[in-house]
Amino acid sequence: MPGTEANALTGMPVQQPYVNKNVKMTVQLPSRTFGRLKESTRKPINEKGYQFSLNTKSNPQIGGGMKSGDTMMVGGSDAYIALVVQSTVTNGARAWEGGALRQMADGNYYGMNRAEQDVLDANRFAAEHNKDLCFSGITMSRGVFSVIPTFSAGPNESTATFLAAKGGSYFLKEMEGRSFLAYHPTTFAAKGGTTAFVLKRVPTTLTAVFTGDMTGGTAIAANDILVPTGTATGASSLNLGISSLERMCPVTGDYFTADVDAEDKVRAIQYDVAGQEVTRAVLEYVDGLFTFKVPEMEVGTKGHTDLFSPTQQMKMLFQVEGPLRINSNNGQVAYNPKTTFVGWNGREYRTDVHILGTNWFVFYMKEAYRYVQREWSPWNYDGQEIRSIPASGSWRDAVAKHYLCVDQVAHEDPRLNIQLINCATAGAALQTS
Repeated sequence: MPGTEANALTGMPVQQPYVNKNVKMTVQLPSRTFGRLKESTRKPINEKGYQFSLNTKSNPQIGGGMKSGDTMMVGGSDAYIALVVQSTVTNGARAWEGGALRQMADGNYYGMNRAEQDVLDANRFAAEHNKDLCFSGITMSRGVFSVIPTFSAGPNESTATFLAAKGGSYFLKEMEGRSFLAYHPTTFAAKGGTTAFVLKRVPTTLTAVFTGDMTGGTAIAANDILVPTGTATGASSLNLGISSLERMCPVTGDYFTADVDAEDKVRAIQYDVAGQEVTRAVLEYVDGLFTFKVPEMEVGTKGHTDLFSPTQQMKMLFQVEGPLRINSNNGQVAYNPKTTFVGWNGREYRTDVHILGTNWFVFYMKEAYRYVQREWSPWNYDGQEIRSIPASGSWRDAVAKHYLCVDQVAHEDPRLNIQLINCATAGAALQTS
């Protein structure tokens, strides 16, 4: 289990397990939003971050009416603001006991070899980054509490319940054995104690079970967030994730040190669907908003990508409203249950399970960048990729491999992005099943 070294139960299969031979392809699933950004143009970043500039004003003072001999206009000039993208450091580890390594050397070994496990680790890293990009952003939240957890002293377990509207316990999938802490969503005050709680299991679509008493300290309340730890000493990952799609659609507050309220050129378009369906009329309306906001882009949103949850796609596939109103120009086509959604205005679209069903993004990918100082790879600053595990006065019959990544994502022209909020969904159980 994560948090301990590999052992006979976790590292040495006694019979052949199912192993996906295409595991290498899962690192770059085309439906994974982070995979799209990972393949985008990369820019260098260091520990302090990356700096870029936005042109906020261009006024060369153009006017008519000058007669021969008149005084020319006073020259105008352009104005720029500088934005700073802060880097984030992600780390991970894998360990093997000697018994597991000896079995790997056996010709009859049934499990994955170390190279395949490296690929699986890279896939896990990409999945966690994708959760940040689509859902939680820099907070690295993996769940939003709906009520105070309950504690059972006998098994020393706490059961936490999470808000269905925020994905329930879905974002905790594949995280069993990892340690977590709870925080207030805006003040980031610690909740439920300061000792990390290990995730044991995810029994239902809304609940998760942790080791330890989560009812101590300042009581956890509705809307508090659950965040994984980031180091072996229990340091938190709070506010150390990569940016989210929502952050790259800013409408107020700060955007990488720029004041969104004061700078229109940094402000994206946000449209509240108010619980209604995303229809052709809605998409036409936000296209109109974009045309007025960015008149110099003559093609409008044709170069954008629609990003939304499969719950939105299911609504369009299984309800007459979606296929007819979005795919038809006149509404006079016969309903076909196999009708597939075609991106509005000829746009490409992608679904992602980590995007909340109530959000829909019309995103300009060409200005979205991933800034990389170090790709996810083995920590080898001491010249070794795999190292022995020390014990008291000796060495364990085990080895460990550590990984490190330094990167961030951002959009360098966020006014080109559109976010639809409070969209109606269908099949919400799909995300939490």
